[in-house]
Amino acid sequence: MQTIQEFIKAHKLNMASKRVENNPNFSADNNKEMLHFAVIITGSNKTRPNMSTYWSCGTRFVEIWAKSKPAPGEKLNMNRVRSRNMFKDTPPRTLAHKNAIKYASQFFRPCLADVLDSLASDASTLYQFQSFADWADELGYDSDSISAHKTWRAVQDNTSNLAKCIGYQAMIELIEQTERL
Repeated sequence: MQTIQEFIKAHKLNMASKRVENNPNFSADNNKEMLHFAVIITGSNKTRPNMSTYWSCGTRFVEIWAKSKPAPGEKLNMNRVRSRNMFKDTPPRTLAHKNAIKYASQFFRPCLADVLDSLASDASTLYQFQSFADWADELGYDSDSISAHKTWRAVQDNTSNLAKCIGYQAMIELIEQTERL
């Protein structure tokens, strides 16, 4: 098993991200309390297309980012230090905690490892459950729901685009032979 950082390095992958207001793959209710990013994943193989997708996370993810040490190769900047300090001794669900999340959210950007881990996790569900009904049932979606079907299609599209970007064999390697975060 390799780490996701080793996978990224071996396949020479890069990513750019930009904060956006919402994720078109989510319902309006799911868009409210989350941070959303448009991301583009690129590889060293210029004959393969880049992958464009959306990635979203909850505010708890931002809090964990602010409190954690930088990932390998990531620089620690003063905005992250200030974010970390704002969370010290701040009880959840208080105004100070909400302000800390608001402040940290201005500076948070996803790293490629987080995005790839999410994509690999989603892709693995397609291999485990061949039909929409099985997929929905196993993951707790209503198989009669239009929004659940939209999510399933987004997972299919992202999986297909990931395979085009990094290659089918690399995608299988990511799913089956790379440790999840």
